[in-house]
Amino acid sequence: MRKGALGLLSCLLAMTAGAQWDVPAKVQLNGSAPNDRQVTGLSAPDAQDAGVAVASARTLSTNYALAQGQDVLTASLTPSITAYFPGLLITLVPTQANHGAVSLSVDGLSALAVHKFVSLPLDSADLRPGIPVTVVFDGSAFQITSQLEPGCPAGTIAFTRDACIEAATRDSLTFYNANLACVAANGRLCTMNEWTRACLQVPGFTNSVAAFEWADDAANFSGNAKVMGYDGVSPLPNCRSGGHTDPFGLRPYRCCFDR
Repeated sequence: MRKGALGLLSCLLAMTAGAQWDVPAKVQLNGSAPNDRQVTGLSAPDAQDAGVAVASARTLSTNYALAQGQDVLTASLTPSITAYFPGLLITLVPTQANHGAVSLSVDGLSALAVHKFVSLPLDSADLRPGIPVTVVFDGSAFQITSQLEPGCPAGTIAFTRDACIEAATRDSLTFYNANLACVAANGRLCTMNEWTRACLQVPGFTNSVAAFEWADDAANFSGNAKVMGYDGVSPLPNCRSGGHTDPFGLRPYRCCFDR
């Protein structure tokens, strides 16, 4: 009786699904028509032991996450994880550019360092809003395995995806000699816009501003050159303020470099 029931069930499966099941996992679909060679009704996986549909695999739905935050990132996976394990692979999409070294917490677990080139912390703007990066957990930290923007020269800080600025000022020179010195260093005198943006975005930047600094600017005109850092009234540095002065005077300056 049992043998007859199993035989009938096997016959019905062959007629309706066109499938052959090889226990425990392999499935071979061999129906004569395309509609007979598919498995339908699978939803997005929401548990550790759920099956993964091709659509889920292609969209990375099980290891894709938005990375919220700036330098301390948080992310949530579906299905969620309860512990980090070596080889854990995640595709992150940052919502903000980072300012400096980055840590990552997944599903409420401890925030661990994110490294590039095995042991280096991230530079400012290594992560860019909307640009995916892939990280893998190596047992103690998350390693970025996807391509990043080129790094910055020693002593400089990335303040955009395209440019780096020196963290400290150089000794005072005239405006013209400051330009020449930056070119000799394979850089350029920072423009007013670059100087302002770096001042506003790089943590602690104003602590390194002790006097008006030269900046290259389209508004430079005969007899004067642009300086940035103060408004001429307040004794405190000001990222958005500056003025014009004699280009032959001696002023500190910074060089900018393309990434």
